[in-house]
Amino acid sequence: MDPKMRWIVFFDESCSLCSRSIRFLAHADHRDHLRFAPLQGETAKQRDLSRYSSLTEGTMVVWRESDGATFLRSDSLLELFRALGGFWRSLLLLNILPYAYREST
Repeated sequence: MDPKMRWIVFFDESCSLCSRSIRFLAHADHRDHLRFAPLQGETAKQRDLSRYSSLTEGTMVVWRESDGATFLRSDSLLELFRALGGFWRSLLLLNILPYAYREST
């Protein structure tokens, strides 16, 4: 993986669970690949995240800088595992679960 690869994690700044998750991710990001921005902020507006009607309170969105891919819901979690690398990357095996099952819990 390119050492300069970056992801932006957009989060609901009014959600306390999201804020705690961001603190955890910042601590776990030993390779400095993640950047963080509120969904209500200017960076989210620049990426036109408002086009995703499924964004609800407490949502996290991951945007991959290299190709502009946007990940929502359980896909965003899987993409974060990819970004963190190491042990976390092994959790990508969860991708074998059907999307409908991952989203039902």
